[in-house]
Amino acid sequence: DTDAHDYAVQVLSSTPSDAVIIADTDAHIFSLWYLRYVESTEPAEVVVAKGLFHYQWYRDTLGWHHPQIILPEIQAEPQAQLFAFIDANLPHRPIFLTDPDDEILDRYTHTQVGTLYKLGVKG
Repeated sequence: DTDAHDYAVQVLSSTPSDAVIIADTDAHIFSLWYLRYVESTEPAEVVVAKGLFHYQWYRDTLGWHHPQIILPEIQAEPQAQLFAFIDANLPHRPIFLTDPDDEILDRYTHTQVGTLYKLGVKG
């Protein structure tokens, strides 16, 4: 069964190497992490686990592995932390969602690119 691998290849081949991909389900997160961090040897997309983003240890790990992304210090509820992250990085790099999130999609303009949602300016 190669569904997970095929999904990750499709996503990573359809996004630019400076993209941030916010993944929300285990199937998407783990397949993207595997391809990105195990099989890939080149600098590539940053894969963010949406469900872990509110943990300080996770944001610290992201910052250590990806010093090119902006991680604003904000002590707020989880969705506000994610919005601050998107707001800080969106002017500098493309951001994609693997899964629809009504709060995020209502806040930002967006287009669908294959199975992904590419975020644009605040709506």
